[in-house]
Amino acid sequence: MLDDLLKSARQVTLERLTSPILGTFAIAWCLWNYKFLVILLSSASVTTTFQLISTVAFPDSLAVYSRGLLFPLLTTAAYIFLYPYPAKFVYGFVRRRQREINELRQLIEDETPLTIEESRTIRSEVVALESRYRKELDSANDEISRLKAAVKPSSIDKPSEGQLASIDMKRVTKSQVDLLKIIEKFQGCLPESQLVSLNKKSKVKTEFDLGELEKAGLLEKSYSQEEEEIVYSFTHDGRRALLEASVPLEESAQGNASEAPRST
Repeated sequence: MLDDLLKSARQVTLERLTSPILGTFAIAWCLWNYKFLVILLSSASVTTTFQLISTVAFPDSLAVYSRGLLFPLLTTAAYIFLYPYPAKFVYGFVRRRQREINELRQLIEDETPLTIEESRTIRSEVVALESRYRKELDSANDEISRLKAAVKPSSIDKPSEGQLASIDMKRVTKSQVDLLKIIEKFQGCLPESQLVSLNKKSKVKTEFDLGELEKAGLLEKSYSQEEEEIVYSFTHDGRRALLEASVPLEESAQGNASEAPRST
């Protein structure tokens, strides 16, 4: 209980001492009564000290009430109530000047060209980022290849070669066959942008046909680091589908040739 009382008294005392009114009043009182402090801290005897206080520090009752109470109170009130206004103005003025200086410094730094060392540093950082990006891309392509190799179609669900060819050829349209022929002219591998530019159809139609051919397993899509874009290439089924599409054209041409003499 005694400890609690001491802690409570200590807390109250600290709150009073840290009060802005009490602290300001103490400083103001010391400034107004500096003579009293000098006499009190001097090495004079006790009798001499009291005589100096009564004759020099507080010679009369007016000095006691004015310098001892009134003037310190007025100084404290002026510091608490009047000082914040000029302080606010000065603080705002200083902060505005600092902001203008910072803006001017930033403007000068933005207009100042980079040094050779700074340019080399930025260039090395860009090269490092590109290298890291290419490594991540290679790792992703390797993972895709590994997953494709790991996934094997079931022999039960896999149709026969003749069935697959017939099903694919029923779904392949003339525009898709034209795309296969364009890829064939470029050794079975061509970037997407060149396919779009070489094909006579619109870009949307070309992209749709490429997606259908990829879905049917006739084309394979991959990312080429040399071309830096998507590249389409033949699969084995794609080459077979192109051969199957060319057979009817050859047969019809032979039939026309054989029927020509009969008509004559």
